[in-house]
Amino acid sequence: MSSSAEATAQRCRHCRRDLGLPAVIMPETETRIIVQTGPVSAVVMPSRLATEFVAEQSVPLGPVIEHPASRRWTFPTDRPGRVRRI
Repeated sequence: MSSSAEATAQRCRHCRRDLGLPAVIMPETETRIIVQTGPVSAVVMPSRLATEFVAEQSVPLGPVIEHPASRRWTFPTDRPGRVRRI
């Protein structure tokens, strides 16, 4: 297993064990993690605003998905308009 594949496997285990997400590695890749789910709600914001938002919170948030190419962060919610706290 390549080092990138091992890193992906470790991140996938973290998603399942620590975040409670039904994450799996895509069978045809070694480096893509997917989460199969039904309908979800999420808040998406620019990374600069997201960084400020996270810094202002008094409790940890999670999970948070970063999209480096578009400079956006996605915060899955437990109900529309509310960021999930862990």
